[in-house]
Amino acid sequence: MSQARKLSTQSGFTLLELLVAIMILTMIMTAAMGAVRVASRSFEAGVQRADETARIRSTANVLRRDFRQLLPVTWNENRRDFIAFKGNRHQVQFVARAPDSSTGPGYLIYRLAATPTDERNSLVLDFAPFDPGSDGFEMPANSGREFLASNVQVSFDFFGAPDDLDSPDWHENWLPDTAKLPTIVRMHLASSGQQWPELLFRVRFEGSE
Repeated sequence: MSQARKLSTQSGFTLLELLVAIMILTMIMTAAMGAVRVASRSFEAGVQRADETARIRSTANVLRRDFRQLLPVTWNENRRDFIAFKGNRHQVQFVARAPDSSTGPGYLIYRLAATPTDERNSLVLDFAPFDPGSDGFEMPANSGREFLASNVQVSFDFFGAPDDLDSPDWHENWLPDTAKLPTIVRMHLASSGQQWPELLFRVRFEGSE
């Protein structure tokens, strides 16, 4: 009987041992769940970053196409020459050839701007038919609109020599009365708190070098 009693007291776990084991298991499970949450957030951030990268790349391709087809349209008013291009920190407006897929006229007025939409800033491209025989190039009220990117902060500046006597430099504004096109349009872009590399668009047209 004494031997059986001795064996029975040595088998199994005590309550303290069970509590310690449960605490250790709880700590392991908590750490594992934390690791899963971190991995899930990292994955979601990676997917979001990849989506934003693809969106910015697509936007850049669209704008390169438009600036590549930009036309040096000019008109004379009160004995002064004006060019159909103007820009500031918030928008750029110019005249370019319509895309090959377009069924409309051969020339369009484009206005690229950061516009508040639904409490967010969106990069939009407005466009409308352009009459080469007209003076000026104001954007009509019934223009079309293409949304290029949403929830972004955008600003522009321009490189070139507004006057033949000026040296090329960066400018925050480019006015039609310069009668010359800038050489480069630079766009600064940020989204979701992330600053993207600046985008440079060389201004050129068919027949230019």
